[in-house]
Amino acid sequence: MGLFVWTGILILVEMRRTCISIIAWSHVVSNNLQESLQSAYQQYHSTETALVKAQSDILYAIDRKQAVLLVLSDLSAAFDTVDHQLLLKTLTSRFGIKGNALSWFASYLSGRKQAVCM
Repeated sequence: MGLFVWTGILILVEMRRTCISIIAWSHVVSNNLQESLQSAYQQYHSTETALVKAQSDILYAIDRKQAVLLVLSDLSAAFDTVDHQLLLKTLTSRFGIKGNALSWFASYLSGRKQAVCM
């Protein structure tokens, strides 16, 4: 295949991802399912606002002479670190996703593998 065909395919895949993301987030917002401290995908929220909140909480605890523990986790491969069956059950029970939408998630998650090559 030529470069233009591959570019077209990649654009279509990205458009589909964007549409699914918009639809899924609209469902979460319209059904008030988002977490109160969720920073991603929220208007006027960003990594910076999440860091400012964490810093504020840490400084507040220190001022009150409380112990502080900060745990950071790299979730760049989040779908590869979670139990897929548990995720699908949660999507159904907590978020009401079922039918074709749930099948799409199940299809996306099936057969995924993560490997580190050196």
